[in-house]
Amino acid sequence: MLSALTSCNNDALDTPPSGKIVKVTAKASVDHGDDSRSALSEKNGSIAFAWSSDDRLLVTDESGTALGILDIDNAQSGTFSGTLTGLNEGRNDINIYHFGTSDALPASVADASSLLSLDISSQEGKLTSLRNTDMMFASTSANVTGSEATISFTVTRSTGFAHYKLNFTDGTTLSGNRVTVSGTNLYNRCTFNLDGSIADKTSGDITVENSDGDIYLTIIPERDMALTFTVTVDGNSYSGTLPSRTYNANRFFRKAQGEGVEVTMNAVKENDNTSSTEATLIGPEITLGDNKYRFTGGNLFFNTKTRQWGVFGSQTEYVTKRGWNEDTPEIIDLFGWGATGIDNARQPQYWDADKTLYPSIQETENQDINEIKATQYDWGTAYGRQLSVDVHDGTYVTPTKDEWNTILSTFFIHPGTVNGIKGLLILPCDNSDATKAKEILSTVGISQDDISSIKLGQTDALDYTKIVLDSNNQLTAMNSVFLPLAGYSSPSLNGEKNSGLTVYYWASSGSYRAAGSNKVANGYCVRIANENLGSSDFSISEWARNYGNCVRLLKKVN
Repeated sequence: MLSALTSCNNDALDTPPSGKIVKVTAKASVDHGDDSRSALSEKNGSIAFAWSSDDRLLVTDESGTALGILDIDNAQSGTFSGTLTGLNEGRNDINIYHFGTSDALPASVADASSLLSLDISSQEGKLTSLRNTDMMFASTSANVTGSEATISFTVTRSTGFAHYKLNFTDGTTLSGNRVTVSGTNLYNRCTFNLDGSIADKTSGDITVENSDGDIYLTIIPERDMALTFTVTVDGNSYSGTLPSRTYNANRFFRKAQGEGVEVTMNAVKENDNTSSTEATLIGPEITLGDNKYRFTGGNLFFNTKTRQWGVFGSQTEYVTKRGWNEDTPEIIDLFGWGATGIDNARQPQYWDADKTLYPSIQETENQDINEIKATQYDWGTAYGRQLSVDVHDGTYVTPTKDEWNTILSTFFIHPGTVNGIKGLLILPCDNSDATKAKEILSTVGISQDDISSIKLGQTDALDYTKIVLDSNNQLTAMNSVFLPLAGYSSPSLNGEKNSGLTVYYWASSGSYRAAGSNKVANGYCVRIANENLGSSDFSISEWARNYGNCVRLLKKVN
């Protein structure tokens, strides 16, 4: 609901400004593009406009001080009249505000600032209720001659509208259920500047009570918004997510006249691998700059159905087959560089050639390519926002190129096999201390005399047979990190996931270079190859951002 001052005991302005008392006649039109407000009805795919008999307008000077209220005379013609106090002879620059329903504007108000906030966290979801949160503004001038003035102006809406239709795959229907709308870049509160532009926005969910699944919403404008709809019916949970899109002010987003954009709602299983608790941590403390970090106890994954990030429960777990598991096809663990779904970044997507959903070369699609070299896109921020932890100081982070270099040059690094899965071991000792590494291995019954830490840039084939563990429990007992050869995907693989041969772990650092007249923007990553490959088997390198690679997060622990 729109916030408003409590009405005073009289209809006069609280503090009348200096100047004339002027009788004003006003003619108001609406800049509505393909949509409109008030007595709302859909027509030709838009929302038809008509003023309502109870509409009122607040008039202020440029500083926001109230000059008076104009009441509607004729809804059909859009004419208003009233008395304004504080105008001077000649030209007066003024602002005009419409706050939706008539009860949003009290009879007595000193200035506009107390009214310039909007709370849309709870909405009725009906076409007729959109006017309740319909903020419209105009800046114009009133030319006063004697004690009268006539003005003409156009008001413009500061929010957007949208129409959705929930479609349940199992035939479920809604009858007065609560629907929750959440998502990336969704805001449920904002404040406005005096000119009607948005000043501050607050992230948050929107709830729709007593819904039948046909939902109209007021939307606070934002780019790259990906909405998720969730509802519980007879104890069963359902969820559906729309692709990211931009919602503009003064626009109506819908499928067609009278038809909402379809949201496919799927039943949420108990094993959907969603994550509401923080990940377990593994391995030694790692000093990077002024902070200390530890690795999460598994690779990052994303549920494309519930739009939730998570961390696998073990270090050897990853998605197999064509980039997803048959039992949980919505779970993905390969991401194009920058595909975090936050800020400018593309949403995480399936690696499915048949659906033509490959991320593009320009993964940060709304960003100029020249900005890439100074840009980082951090999956830790996306994961941390979901958990509502403090992301401003980097609670969860994806290692940068330099941080990966520090980690892999500091600790004892060796290929290994855990429960039949090949990968890279990071032991909690110095990279030159083979004696300590052997002691750590001996705690889990591994005796291996001929080992030394491998080095970045090594081109010899990696030997995964010297250290062979039976289970994740041994990794935990050694307090060691394991980066499995979970594979990668690319357009040239036609959607297949190349598992067990080579793996790339993204850094948050992007790369940029000029190649003749072309500009090339890639991402940095750690490359770990199988023993059958003979070159660049262990390195930090650039890789095309439309490759699907793994992510392992760090968490700050100091």
